[in-house]
Amino acid sequence: GRDPLDFEPGSRFSYSNTGFVILGRVLERVSGQPLGALLAQRIFSPAGMDHAVFAPKPGTAGLATGYTSFAFGPPEVAPREADGWMQGAGALYASASDIAKWDIALMSGRILQPESFRTMTTPRALPSGRGTNYGCGVGVYQRNHETVVQHSGQVSGFLAQNLILPRTKSAVVLLSNRDDVFLHPIFDQILK
Repeated sequence: GRDPLDFEPGSRFSYSNTGFVILGRVLERVSGQPLGALLAQRIFSPAGMDHAVFAPKPGTAGLATGYTSFAFGPPEVAPREADGWMQGAGALYASASDIAKWDIALMSGRILQPESFRTMTTPRALPSGRGTNYGCGVGVYQRNHETVVQHSGQVSGFLAQNLILPRTKSAVVLLSNRDDVFLHPIFDQILK
């Protein structure tokens, strides 16, 4: 049988990586290209992301090693996510400077047309009128009367926080190759 829905569609908001995995497969089908090639052509190249790579093979030179810690033990190499597991939800390897290049290209209109950028960064409301603080694939909220667009991520051994302030065309990118640390206090101080 089928599992029941967690809730009636449109009645609540719940983030799910599965949506990004499905979107990646849809993009592959529509474009006729593997997702990595499509990203290289449509995102990495226009944004000048020289060190970004999608789903690199284990042992690829130049990749950071991720670490974790168990029960307050010393850091140890984190197991790599299984091939194909993250795909559109987190198989991107990029430096902080490359993510900043993405932010700049996105805010300057080199990736999306202005109307598409507005659509992406407009928080969706549920039919009840309740807000979600979520646009199309990004969190969107107000901080000190500024619109903030952000997304964070975590995979085995790595954490990422990325935030843009569209009005000032500024960004904060914070990456960690340890998944057992809490980045929010550092990120918040940088943002302030």
